[in-house]
Amino acid sequence: MAGCLVSLSEEDNAVLNVIRSGIISGHAIFTLPDVSSEYPHGAAPEVSGKEFRNAINLAIMKVQAQGIEFDLAAKYQENIVDVRTCKIDNTDEFPIPNRAEATGLLKTVLEKGIIPIGTFGDLNSTDSDDSDEGDEEFPFHSAYLDAILDQFAKLSGPDRIAYGKPNVQRLYARSSTANLLRGRVYMSEPYFVIDNVYSGSKERCTSDSDCVRANTVSGYESCKNNTCVGYTRPVSEVFKLSCLTYGTESLFITNKISIEQIMVNESNTKVSGGVLAALILLAVSLTGAIMLLGLMALRERRGTPLFDSRILLRNEQ
Repeated sequence: MAGCLVSLSEEDNAVLNVIRSGIISGHAIFTLPDVSSEYPHGAAPEVSGKEFRNAINLAIMKVQAQGIEFDLAAKYQENIVDVRTCKIDNTDEFPIPNRAEATGLLKTVLEKGIIPIGTFGDLNSTDSDDSDEGDEEFPFHSAYLDAILDQFAKLSGPDRIAYGKPNVQRLYARSSTANLLRGRVYMSEPYFVIDNVYSGSKERCTSDSDCVRANTVSGYESCKNNTCVGYTRPVSEVFKLSCLTYGTESLFITNKISIEQIMVNESNTKVSGGVLAALILLAVSLTGAIMLLGLMALRERRGTPLFDSRILLRNEQ
């Protein structure tokens, strides 16, 4: 039985074989686009995420330039692949303002010193990441996010005044995208998969107006069977994605078979002596019968039958 996974622990490697698939999935941080006719669910101008997104992208690029993500992957035994959408030396594409001149979401983050982050977990539980442990369920990703925020802290505009490191406040939910669309969080964790689809916030509802805004007749996603649903489309058409944080290769696993297991299997399939003798006798009998029939057919064709038909008739009388 084969399974698909991201990484294996040392204990698992001792009993499992890993088969590489060659299928690479990209991961990124999801943010909310600015509101527009294309994105009616987007952020209003006063909470625009453009400057904030540029700062996060710069921080990701600085982490990747130092290879920090691979150091963390080795530490936490994660299987990651180097997949990038942002050149680490092309920082001019992401201009950021002076700390005192920041606007929108970036201004809010710098003033409050907190970034609410959407995390996969128990529904709408909240945790302030004041310790070094971060999200215990995803230690690699928590450490990676911390490394990104370390680089964020060093960023500055032309005046060279550093932004400083904000604290993380995680909002756990089975569907973090709904909290992102509602503006309850500013970004997702760095492990969100980009080759995925969005088909609605999946929130509970009684009418369309309970759902998030969308390009529909009602102006909202549809409330069907008390669940908010939307038409299925790639996540890149709903959210703004950061630079890719890393890639993962889908792996398949099978159980390792030891020499002892092979010997046990062979012993379990051994046939008893009596059965084996019967099978041999049956095979010999069948072979003899086939040879006899062949000889009889040959003698008949030559006109010298093996058994005289007259003798057979006399015996019958």
